[in-house]
Amino acid sequence: MIKYPIYVTLDTNILDAANFDFNEKSTLQLLVNYVKKGKVKVVLSNIVVKEAEKHIAKRGIYVCSLMRKLRADALKSATDYQIKQLGLGHILELSTGKAEIGQKSIDLLHKYIADLEAEILDTSKIDLDAIIDDYFEIRAPFQTGEKKRKEFPDAFIANQIRERFGYEEMVAIISDDKGFKEACQPWGNHLFFSSLGELYGEMNKQEKFYEATKNFVIEQKSDIESSLTQYIKNNVEINVIGLSHDRNGVTEGYDYSETCLNSLSDVAIGIHSVDEIDDNKSILTLKCESSFIMDCFYEDYENAPWDSEEKEYVYVDTIGIREEHKANFACRIEINRADNTFEILPFKIILGEDSRKERYEIETDYEYDYEQERADMDRESVGLNPLGDYETYLEEDLAESKMSEDIIERFNCINELYKEYEEISSTYDSLLELFVDKENIKSIIRIISSKLEEITDFPGIIDEDDISEEEISEIEKWIELKYEDALRKMNIANLPDSIGYGDDIEILGIDDQKLFLNIDEININPSAGDKEYIDISLSDEKEIIASGTVELTVGYIEYDEDGGVADSLADDIDYSYHSIIEQLNNFIFEQNNYMKTEKTILEIFEEVIE
Repeated sequence: MIKYPIYVTLDTNILDAANFDFNEKSTLQLLVNYVKKGKVKVVLSNIVVKEAEKHIAKRGIYVCSLMRKLRADALKSATDYQIKQLGLGHILELSTGKAEIGQKSIDLLHKYIADLEAEILDTSKIDLDAIIDDYFEIRAPFQTGEKKRKEFPDAFIANQIRERFGYEEMVAIISDDKGFKEACQPWGNHLFFSSLGELYGEMNKQEKFYEATKNFVIEQKSDIESSLTQYIKNNVEINVIGLSHDRNGVTEGYDYSETCLNSLSDVAIGIHSVDEIDDNKSILTLKCESSFIMDCFYEDYENAPWDSEEKEYVYVDTIGIREEHKANFACRIEINRADNTFEILPFKIILGEDSRKERYEIETDYEYDYEQERADMDRESVGLNPLGDYETYLEEDLAESKMSEDIIERFNCINELYKEYEEISSTYDSLLELFVDKENIKSIIRIISSKLEEITDFPGIIDEDDISEEEISEIEKWIELKYEDALRKMNIANLPDSIGYGDDIEILGIDDQKLFLNIDEININPSAGDKEYIDISLSDEKEIIASGTVELTVGYIEYDEDGGVADSLADDIDYSYHSIIEQLNNFIFEQNNYMKTEKTILEIFEEVIE
């Protein structure tokens, strides 16, 4: 049985394995919860802190490099204006330098350590400061023998732990490093755990609801496995590592540019550890197994010709590879024992050489059409869009269209109405404060009652000279409801400042009427001379009340025998949306009338308050 509070110390590999995830409900954040509950006291070596600073800064800088590359690649393919119109403008806003990103990453670590209220072990007792500096600078005696150089920190940290805790004070040592555990030595007061989950599992065996938590998973096993299957299909990032390296550094396999889940089967779960228990909820780590079939793709640059003028590979084929895996992985769930429900917490799956059962080439749906490329070049030379670019043409034109401008103008009118509720809520709040004085409030009620009964559902009074406590209470409740309604409306998110294909936008009126603007996805197969139609509709909660279309004309040009133009048609987009604007105008008219009533009520109350 573990006695509380128990001292806990972490090795750097535990922070690495947890990906420095300090988010709520993460394994690392649970340790903070145990500290706050008084069950755990954390002790960290300054060497662990220094190694962790180096590792988390490196991760931050790597992410910064990826974002810079993404930004550069995006700007090669599109203008900054187009990127912003697509809602991806955040990738252009990378102004922070790598050094600053590294320091911000370290600051996150420092905040976490502060939340842990961790005791930091320095080297004052054994005077190893100079040795640690030599180690990190790779000076003598650490220049040679990579393995030997890496063993020294383990020895230093183990020495710190022994000096701090001696032979009697109990300490839980969390490390997945066999060499570090050996360096710590199996003293009677040393408890070894390979993960925080292992420690939590041992601690929670003593908790009141431990058995109830395990029984919940056993009873709900089938439902959890079914939900986990759908969660993986819809939400989980599955990373397939196609490359492997042998001891001699020889690389084999494929560097995939894209992967997608083809099929998932045989998902099975078991309990790995119970990480946290409170009166109603528990968090668990599940050990999972499943079969995956992944379709993976890479660009075959080895067999692509090099264009020396453009300085790039051309006619690069995409090769499809199918990988079959039987993988073990972990996921975490939060269960609510009171409601008999559960929630799967976010996680990732990595598939690699250890889980791979089979790998083989598959045919790809895409085969490069060199004839079409030449035809597209001809179209561009006369001002027409390539047949493969009409989706982009439609998106860019919609962003600049009169239809978009007209609809957003109506959205802004509705947004402005919601802004009025900040003042309205403030007035109701001030009015509620007057109810403290029961005698004074009666005179106020006499003033407002007759005025409000004509225009609202105000409760009213029977006798002005004998206002009852029950009537005052009903009126106060009415004002409280109006106040809460104003607060709710004040915080309703604004309608968007742009529209796009595939949008399904809910338009909520201040009177709680709802309209729905739907713009269909782009689903076209353009051919020269064709017309393609994309539907637009405006619905209430029962039926479509207005409709429109976007009509795309796919241009073409034909030449006669002498090379002259025989026939031609220009690219064009026509928007039909008059009835939609008409219905939006009617809706806004109704909302303005509703707001007039709200303002009339407001004016009556403001007079009373003044």
